[in-house]
Amino acid sequence: MDVERKQWLSARMSLQREDNPIFQEMKQLFASQTLAEWTTFSLTIDCCLTPILEVGELHQHPQIQARGLIQEKWGHRYVFTCYLEQKSALDKATPAPALGEHTEEWLARLARRS
Repeated sequence: MDVERKQWLSARMSLQREDNPIFQEMKQLFASQTLAEWTTFSLTIDCCLTPILEVGELHQHPQIQARGLIQEKWGHRYVFTCYLEQKSALDKATPAPALGEHTEEWLARLARRS
């Protein structure tokens, strides 16, 4: 698959609009292959090309798994955007309060202020 399109270089900052011919060409090009084909292609060349995953797909990505960027605690999955070697951002975290858990306390504080 040959993607080299030198005319795109001058338009690299052009707008993502339906009336933009470069945008239309790029849409057609990316629609011409499956996600699996593009992923395989990106591994064989020297370029910055990676799929934008849906949230539900993150846990299956090998890089996300290798870095432990999804962790579970308190019955929920947490997605991290940075890698902490040998640490977890959840180590010192506490669960979010239940709905209304602190309402009375905060209402009392506000009443004392007025």
